Amino acid sequence: MDEIYFTEYGNGIYALRTERWMQRQTAGGAIMQSWVVTGSHAVMVIDSPVPENPAFRDSIETTFGLPVIMVNSHGHIDHIGCNAQFSEVYMAKEDWALACGGGIAPDPAGYQDSKLPYQLHPLVDRQIISLGNREILPIHVPGHTRGCYVFYDAMTKTLFGGDAVTRRVLYGMSDWTPLEIYLQHLAALQALPIARVFSAHDDVELPADMPARMIANIRGNIASTQEKWESPVDGRIFRRILLGETEEDVEFFDFVIPEDQYQKGEEE
Repeated sequence: MDEIYFTEYGNGIYALRTERWMQRQTAGGAIMQSWVVTGSHAVMVIDSPVPENPAFRDSIETTFGLPVIMVNSHGHIDHIGCNAQFSEVYMAKEDWALACGGGIAPDPAGYQDSKLPYQLHPLVDRQIISLGNREILPIHVPGHTRGCYVFYDAMTKTLFGGDAVTRRVLYGMSDWTPLEIYLQHLAALQALPIARVFSAHDDVELPADMPARMIANIRGNIASTQEKWESPVDGRIFRRILLGETEEDVEFFDFVIPEDQYQKGEEE
């Protein structure tokens, strides 16, 4: 079994990783990890990668010795892989059908609790989750999926960006949110006093002004880019913004959006 290890980032914040999850499948590709935030009465775990590691929950409980609050930034497969080890999980209601569909596409029948081995509870936009001596603020940022959330730790001014505030955005793959709505939600994050950003798929700390950088990159390049990307899942063509030489470049940014949906939005 691939051993789980914790990388500490100070003030009770850890990345939960395994060697397998940290392997890049392609140059510039993404890694996978969970983020752990510790409080005096509970620990919050943000996301659970795939493939499932049987020691996921036990390793957290053994290491920290506190009740675990399991939350998902959204319902994609690489964020819900170890959910079945928990009896209760928090996720935006908009993504429950996606979880029922295995995290790849929403189940056509919608959400049915009998299809999941755990009970889902809804995240509520800006409704504080208390860990005892620290509070986490969940914030809805729809775009990557309709139910995407980020999490803000006021104690350290850390934003956990999931797949919403990050250097790689696969936009509108499972469902659709108008791009302008996403950009408005990113802009709203700039009101927070952010000191650092940690995403689900980056193993480096991202700049504090990441929401502003993303807005500038998208607005400045989306109309003119000639780059295209073909989905390996269904062959769909995406418009692509690709900036920076490699993922080691601080300016690296990779954003894709379905070409047909983008064109439709422009026509409207």
